[in-house]
Amino acid sequence: KNKKKKKSRRKPSARQERERNYRDSFMKASQPPAVSLQGGPAVFGPNLDATSATFSGKAVMAVPPLACQPLSGTYTNSMVVAYRGGCMFIEKVRHAEAAGAIGLLIIDNVDTNGRTDHFRMTGDGKDDVKIPAAFLYQHDGNFIVQRIQRHGNNRFLISLSGFADG
Repeated sequence: KNKKKKKSRRKPSARQERERNYRDSFMKASQPPAVSLQGGPAVFGPNLDATSATFSGKAVMAVPPLACQPLSGTYTNSMVVAYRGGCMFIEKVRHAEAAGAIGLLIIDNVDTNGRTDHFRMTGDGKDDVKIPAAFLYQHDGNFIVQRIQRHGNNRFLISLSGFADG
């Protein structure tokens, strides 16, 4: 008596199909485009300039963001991103290492107006950390933070490696 009519699905337009294919390929991409940012390595921990090793891990924002207290959350095999300020650089690295991180990026908390001279983070005289750390000026650091905010933690890799001058 009351027969339901089958809804016919309209074929997507060429534009809709392109957008869907783009979105699907983006979501399936295993390797996002690589971006190289120059940072200042720490004078403690592994010497990135003296080794050919590369330390890579999924990008994760530190909680708390200054990393001056023990980190809460999961950081195993992650590259932690934290902000400068509140405590010594070495304390931040110790907290990241204790949480299972394989490296730490520290982002400057001051706009440096495009300054690009090298900056090396100093410690407290003890060389007890085993993970590498690097310092990024605010402009480059914000680039990383925006990607994490847009795509979420654990969505792309950060690699730390040394470079040779010359």
